[in-house]
Amino acid sequence: MSLRFILGRAGSGKTTYCLDKIREKLHTSQEGNNLILLVPEQATFQMEMELAKTPDLNGIIRAQVFSFNRLTWKILQEVGGGSKVHLSDLGKTMVIRKFLEQRKEEFQVFRRASELPGFAETMGAMISELKLYQISLEEIKSFLQEKRGEDSLLFDKLKDLTLIYEDLEKYLADTYIDTDDYLNLLAEKIHLSPMMKKAEIWIDEFTGFTPQELKVIEKIMVTAPEVNITLTLDPAEIDQEYGLFKTTANTYKRILDIAHKTGTPIEKPLLLDNLFRFQDRTHLSYLERNFYKLEAEPLIEDGIAEEIKIVCAQNRRAEVEWVARYIRKLCIDQSLRYREIGILLRDFENYDLLLETIFADNEIPYFVDRKRPIAHHPLVELIRSALEIIEEDWSYEAIFRYLKTDLANISRSDVDLLENYVIAYGIKGSTWYKEKNWSYRKRKLGLEEKVKDQEQKELDYINSIRFEAIKELKVFQEKIKNSTTTRAKVEALFDLLIDLEVPVKLKRWAVLAEEQGRLEKAREHSQIWDESIDLLDQLVETMGDEELSLANLIKIIEAGIDNIKMGLIPPGLDQVVIGSLGRSRISELKVVFVIGVEDGVLPARPKAEGLLDDLERAYLKEMGLELAPGTREKIFDEQFLVYQALTRTTNILVLSYPLADEEGKGLRPSMVINRVKELFPNLVEENVGNDPSGDSSLDLDFVSHPDKTLGKLGIKLRQAREGLAISPVWWEVYRWYLDQPERQERLGQLVKGLFQENQVQAIDPVLAKKLYGNPFRLSISRLEKFNACPFSHFTTYGLALQEREVYSLKLPDLGQFFHSALEHFAQKLLDTNRDWGQLNKKECWELTNTIVEELAPQLQSEILLSTARYRYLTGKFKKTVNRAAITLAEHARRGKFRPLALEVAFGPGGQMPGLKLTLQDGTVMELAGRIDRLDGCQSEDKFFLRVIDYKSGNAGLDMVEVFYGLKLQLITYLDIALNYAQELIKDKEIVPAGILYFHLQDPIISSAGPLAEDKIDAEILKELKMQGLVLADIDVFQLQDNETKDGWSPIIPAGLKKEGAKLLQEGKALQEDMDQLDLFYKDSKIMTLEQIEVLRTFIRNSLIKGGEKILEGDVQISPYQFKNKTPCSYCAFQAVCQFDPKFSGNDYRELKALSKEEIMQEMMKAEQ
Repeated sequence: MSLRFILGRAGSGKTTYCLDKIREKLHTSQEGNNLILLVPEQATFQMEMELAKTPDLNGIIRAQVFSFNRLTWKILQEVGGGSKVHLSDLGKTMVIRKFLEQRKEEFQVFRRASELPGFAETMGAMISELKLYQISLEEIKSFLQEKRGEDSLLFDKLKDLTLIYEDLEKYLADTYIDTDDYLNLLAEKIHLSPMMKKAEIWIDEFTGFTPQELKVIEKIMVTAPEVNITLTLDPAEIDQEYGLFKTTANTYKRILDIAHKTGTPIEKPLLLDNLFRFQDRTHLSYLERNFYKLEAEPLIEDGIAEEIKIVCAQNRRAEVEWVARYIRKLCIDQSLRYREIGILLRDFENYDLLLETIFADNEIPYFVDRKRPIAHHPLVELIRSALEIIEEDWSYEAIFRYLKTDLANISRSDVDLLENYVIAYGIKGSTWYKEKNWSYRKRKLGLEEKVKDQEQKELDYINSIRFEAIKELKVFQEKIKNSTTTRAKVEALFDLLIDLEVPVKLKRWAVLAEEQGRLEKAREHSQIWDESIDLLDQLVETMGDEELSLANLIKIIEAGIDNIKMGLIPPGLDQVVIGSLGRSRISELKVVFVIGVEDGVLPARPKAEGLLDDLERAYLKEMGLELAPGTREKIFDEQFLVYQALTRTTNILVLSYPLADEEGKGLRPSMVINRVKELFPNLVEENVGNDPSGDSSLDLDFVSHPDKTLGKLGIKLRQAREGLAISPVWWEVYRWYLDQPERQERLGQLVKGLFQENQVQAIDPVLAKKLYGNPFRLSISRLEKFNACPFSHFTTYGLALQEREVYSLKLPDLGQFFHSALEHFAQKLLDTNRDWGQLNKKECWELTNTIVEELAPQLQSEILLSTARYRYLTGKFKKTVNRAAITLAEHARRGKFRPLALEVAFGPGGQMPGLKLTLQDGTVMELAGRIDRLDGCQSEDKFFLRVIDYKSGNAGLDMVEVFYGLKLQLITYLDIALNYAQELIKDKEIVPAGILYFHLQDPIISSAGPLAEDKIDAEILKELKMQGLVLADIDVFQLQDNETKDGWSPIIPAGLKKEGAKLLQEGKALQEDMDQLDLFYKDSKIMTLEQIEVLRTFIRNSLIKGGEKILEGDVQISPYQFKNKTPCSYCAFQAVCQFDPKFSGNDYRELKALSKEEIMQEMMKAEQ
């Protein structure tokens, strides 16, 4: 037995020496001592590949590549001792999660933390660390016993830790063996192995070893005839306390101590001084030797740009795009293979998605060398959501996470249909799995409507989808409910996966991904089934006979899922390898990109991780319990990682960093960048942006992949269109695309886009008539929408686009509820011949309470009964309806107007005929709709009509909005009512009394002190004053409010001057030289009969113009703007029109503010 060290700096050929010696022995003979190469887990595949591709070898059976874990498995197979059930890290994490649930009430420190996701993994890592550093449970207990009485956070942590550690050890006992105990078992068995007794051992690629691994090495030394260990170490720096090679020097000394202790002969170390990797590379060699030598002189020689590059990018996207372009350039200009290029990062977090998308766009094959979490794979999501469906009683979120995995037996389009229906009606719970068909649908509040044939077809299809979607889940639910043990629950879950044919579907996905060239995704689909089944197997193995609640089972499975990290073998032979510093063992690459060289990232700022901080670790070390290095020691590890990053390449080293993150926040370059610049003053930093700058020499760099270059060409052509000078390079590129027939279509689209304005052409009038129907019927609100923005009208009524309906209480639902409640209220009064004005508050409340209780269950599938919040709101709604009833009763008491009809429909099938208007081309446009309330009052020779519209918001009647066609409803309603009334009442003159909005609110009155009830009622009445227009006639004013003799009315928007009040008091008639308008305050919302007639005529013409424009095919994107008010604020289709005032052709229609007098003048001009 003997020990030999092979020492050398990075690039000196240590690994090459080991491989060459092994090859030499294989060439000599395929028989003889075993040749064992022991390397880190992540390096095994690469080393096997290196040996396998050796020319002229007849085989490599004599040579074997092992990691410590693989060596354990091999030796236990050879000599026995592996009869115990092996508990993987996954199984251990799930067991620990169970213990955490059982012990959490006993914890002194970790009670709350134990509930956090990932804590079981953290606790497991701490126990693993204790085992790896050979600190037993008994040692911790002894330490706590010695220090009993001392009160500190550390001792409380250790007490909590001991509870779980002890539970785990008892659980393992004589049945299981923990993965963390593998190396202890290996150390015990190595001396029995015939293979090891005749083996030449080569230990390579390690920088340090845990105490467990050192124990194994000790046993190897006394068993194997020859042991060779390589270390990246400069012998001249072995004794430097804070040198670059501090970690490897400590490793060297520890192994020497072991050799001395075991009496192992130590051969003279093999010192490799020649930097084999950097032959003929002056600058790379100088960088390796002097990066950490602060006294080193700068190297000023030509040729630096051929070996080292520093790139400063505008942001991370610009950085990765430049890397992709440069890789393509290297492969084209220097005939490099992709496998000769590597990318190193310290942290994947900010780059993984960018690398994936940009490399795919540039058609660069790549492999990301890292373990992947499986938490978001569809199969894992299926397992998680299936269990949660049962635990959460069929919640919406769990069900649709399950269905959207695409592993359930239902298409994604059907899932979307089902989801829309479920969201619209708030379906959850047992409603899902009951046999009764769903029959939820939209209907008018308070009315029972027969289901139409089309509605029934849609309902039947929705129910067929639903039953198909839950078929397997219902069986699964029944099995779960009948299961008591973990084993039975897991078997039910496994049966669900088989019923869904998950293995078959995953295989199909893998084949499809492979056909599409997504090799990594194909491997992921191929491996995920085994990983998931292993999780279930470990669960049954470790706690199969226990009776766990479903909630605890879900927590344990979640902990297991978080623990699984899936490693993939590189799927191709020629691809760029992307690896992380510290894990990846890629080397001997011709070009290495080290990206993201930012301050705080490379070297990384050490973070305190795990359950113990640095001070606690230092204290334990003083007490003889040495654990893994703390953050201080990790600083030296970071230095070594930087050194490794700078020495991985043989030809070209590229260092890059971004100036800003995704949000534009500035970033600083790492000290690595500054140090390289100090060593090489001639090195010129290259600056790159997202887009070409205009400099021909720099713009040429953006001419790379045809598809990506086309996008950059578009940017430059747009600049040229705007009159800016562009580099001649881009005109050459443009000509190249013109000469490529297969790229003509995309080039044409790009050029067309340069002249694209965000507008749409009018549709053909013939098509418009077909689209909008014949006969041409529409509502007044629809015309208002058209006048607000023609395109919004087109999307709503032409394309029939709709927002997704959501089961929630929205303003339209609230308005519908209040409308229906007041309609029922008024109808009950009419049915019982009771007068509004005779109602007292008590009667109003009783009637309101009855009506709301009747209507509440009918609104949106009982939404008002669905939650405590909505039940509380129902009480608020009662108060609002009651306040409206009391206020309307007060209106009736103060005036003579009474409701004639409620919810009056006009148009086809309505109580009144619609308004029919003949358009210029002869088309008859018929308006249909519904009037909330029509009031009437009669004198000896006149019949007065007024229209009231209920509003839950603060609506008013702005004459400017009327003039521009944005508020047409009230006036059109009045016009229709007047026409119809004149036909019914022929013996009296029909006179318009007003058009008014009644606000449905229960206002809160503010006061400096207490108010009497009558004062409160008076203030509320003022707050709820109706808004709109009333006839300028003091007699009509009196009919609407006979209690206001002068001043402002509290119920209508008008007020009498002294002159008007005097006429009323004296009962005199209006003199011929007096104008009714002069009897009212200036701010009164009044109009004369003549003005109302002008308004009626103008509105009719406005309706006709709107209808004609609709049938002419006007669909332009032209929203109005008036006093910072625009329909875009509440439009649901902005994503469709993409209106933006910043773009050419996208301008608001500015509506000019006009006075009432100016509006009347314009209306009269229009009439003439």
